[in-house]
Amino acid sequence: MEQHTDLLSVARKVRVAGKELKKRRDRNAKIHGITSNQADALTFIRDNPGCSITVLRDCISTSHQAACGLADRLVAKGLVEFGTSDDARVKTLTLTPEGTEMLRTFYSVGVEDSMGLFGDLSEEEIRRLDKIMDKILEGIDVRCDPGGTL
Repeated sequence: MEQHTDLLSVARKVRVAGKELKKRRDRNAKIHGITSNQADALTFIRDNPGCSITVLRDCISTSHQAACGLADRLVAKGLVEFGTSDDARVKTLTLTPEGTEMLRTFYSVGVEDSMGLFGDLSEEEIRRLDKIMDKILEGIDVRCDPGGTL
């Protein structure tokens, strides 16, 4: 029973840290005039230039309508541009130079923000934590990581 209590304590701490990371990430995105979901989409599009809205939809696990709306908002902000594939019915997505710059700025602020949470850890502790998190995530079906590094 004691081992389960300790495990639940660890799980609670991971949830608290995750909530704080999300709060900081949301605040960072808002400062830059986007949402964290839009930042996730920009990261995915950067890593998968020319992807279709359907691929983006599957990655962010949302409806096709929501993915279309997200893409439309990013295009309206000048961060993404539409293109077409061999099949003219399929819209593709590519970052604009403004979208690339937005991500660069977003991530640099995100690194600074993360230092607030992880700054007291040594390089070795960060490497160990990274390996532990990789091991935990191996057991989860993560087909797509729209969040990238931050």
